[in-house]
Amino acid sequence: MIDAFFSSQLVEAIGWSLLHSLWQGTLLAVVLGILLVFLRRFSSQTRYLIVALFMALFAVTIPLNIIREYEPVVQAEVAAVEKAYAAPSTATPSSVREKVQVSGNKVATDIRNRFVLYFERHLPLLVTIWLMGIVVLLLRYLGQLVYVQRLKNHGVTPFPDKWKEMISKLEKQLKISKKVRYLESLRISSPMTIGWLKPVVLFPIGLATRLGQAEVEAILLHELAHIKRNDYLFNVIQSLTTILLFYHPATYWMSRLLDEERENCCDDLVVGLTGQQESYASTLIHLQEQKFKTMKTVLSFTGTPSSFSGRILRLVNKSFPSANRFREGFVTALVLMAGLSFLAVAGVNTSPAPASISAIVLASQGDDEKEKVDLFIKAIDDEDEQLFSYLLKQGVNINGTGSEGWTPLGFASEEGRTKFIKLLIDRGVKINQPLNHDRMPLLAAAGEGHLNAAKALVEAGAEVDAASEQGSALSAASREGHTQVVDYLFTKGAKPNRANKEGWTALHFATGEGHSNVISQLLKAGSNIESPVSSEWYNLNNGAGTRVIMGNWTPLMLAVEEGHVEAANVLLNAGANVDVRVAKTVYAVEGDYKNMKAAPGKLLYEATGWTPLMEAVEKKNLPLVKLLLSKGADMNAATKEGKSARSIASETGNQEIIESLR
Repeated sequence: MIDAFFSSQLVEAIGWSLLHSLWQGTLLAVVLGILLVFLRRFSSQTRYLIVALFMALFAVTIPLNIIREYEPVVQAEVAAVEKAYAAPSTATPSSVREKVQVSGNKVATDIRNRFVLYFERHLPLLVTIWLMGIVVLLLRYLGQLVYVQRLKNHGVTPFPDKWKEMISKLEKQLKISKKVRYLESLRISSPMTIGWLKPVVLFPIGLATRLGQAEVEAILLHELAHIKRNDYLFNVIQSLTTILLFYHPATYWMSRLLDEERENCCDDLVVGLTGQQESYASTLIHLQEQKFKTMKTVLSFTGTPSSFSGRILRLVNKSFPSANRFREGFVTALVLMAGLSFLAVAGVNTSPAPASISAIVLASQGDDEKEKVDLFIKAIDDEDEQLFSYLLKQGVNINGTGSEGWTPLGFASEEGRTKFIKLLIDRGVKINQPLNHDRMPLLAAAGEGHLNAAKALVEAGAEVDAASEQGSALSAASREGHTQVVDYLFTKGAKPNRANKEGWTALHFATGEGHSNVISQLLKAGSNIESPVSSEWYNLNNGAGTRVIMGNWTPLMLAVEEGHVEAANVLLNAGANVDVRVAKTVYAVEGDYKNMKAAPGKLLYEATGWTPLMEAVEKKNLPLVKLLLSKGADMNAATKEGKSARSIASETGNQEIIESLR
């Protein structure tokens, strides 16, 4: 699916970038943790800058890794490989290892190769999950931003005029040049700052009148410190970085450290200007007692719950390290240089070669046929003609089975790789060789709606009516609603009443899924509208449910059971028996599926002579009840055991259905 939006090369580059970032992020976190131990006596500003630097380094590894991984196959390397294998009779695996070098490194060990192969096959899934996580978290964050913007304009009143003189003095003291709005809000429980270009300081309504002048001054200084430091902007960048790296625990640890040190920086500024540590700590405690949950998108005066106790201890213990500008500047510069060196080292291309080259080298190792077939299938998946052709020359078993049960033709059919299907056909592949679950390649192509692939297979001799546990190719196309494939198969002689081992025909499958157009096609082609089928299914919920055994159910009964009104209407208009009598037995079951198969469970009821109307009533499906009645369904019909549509309606208690049956 992701291949529809990104090239396979880009997906592979992103996937390997994410995998590399796991160890890179861990390494950065370990180094940062050790570094912070030695910097515990440094100022909070220095610690903040260093944590921010490490988080930035972590974020930069993603695009850097992608750039490193996303490199086209160098023509010289391709030429070297082609030359090495120009004469297969003389090019042995040992000679290849001597001739092909990947980034100056020797061929990796077999364990590493297996690791690479496994992750290469699952990179699209990995990238898809990562992108989905980003989208979900980004939507959540945007929702929070919208709510925060509402805080500035709804439920607010101007700040009391008596504080204007103090505010003006504090702004001059901190050299704040931006125009700051001061408001009281009904929606918050702690002072906070919102916005960057047009910042707003919000106080809980009435808080300023309940606090003393020194306390209000300290709070205002703290919020103005956030504005002076542009903390709101950096907080947004930090949040976006956290979303980008949401999959790594180190991200949240670094983000929490940034939150803590940011608040410590503002605390240090307030205490430095007022000199009132104890009073400021008391103000923090007072506000924390009445504070509720605060969003990450705002800068709250009391900070996060996890950082609150640490801030109080710093204030009470007066642990404010004196800043030695030369020492701290020197250490920060060293850390910056180390970070740049890390990026330089990370930028060296030490990863496996591009997909084609690394796979070719890997293919020359070992005698594991499944491993080589897996590589061959990967070439088909990536539409890598170079690797595909090379592996053919090396004698890969085109009829072999990979580690997950796929044959090359089966996989190409499932994915609709028509070009590779034709290439395999030209090589003499077995057209009617089953893959997993006895499915034929034609069934796989038809089930996925790949018309061109189905045509290529049929023209090469695929058996149109070959059946498996899942039915024929016609059944597969009908079940998924692929009308074009159904039409094509009929032109090639597909039999509409071809059934699987359990007696299910294409009409049963189409009806069960509610594909009205396909049902019309099948009936027009001669499908038996009253074809009976017997089966059973389980309705499970938390290890308990029912086991339903059905006997001689027609397509109409299946449509009613699944609640497909339009499908039922098509069948009725085509002459389906509205009062067909079938058998239905229902058991109460518990446990897992394996245990349920071994023990039938407790009998709830047994019905002989069950009708579509009874099924619709039991399902409480009023539209179906009305449809069946309009087609002449007998509301007085009863089962051998005495059940009728009316008695079932009384048991369910649905008044609308009860009224419709009067």
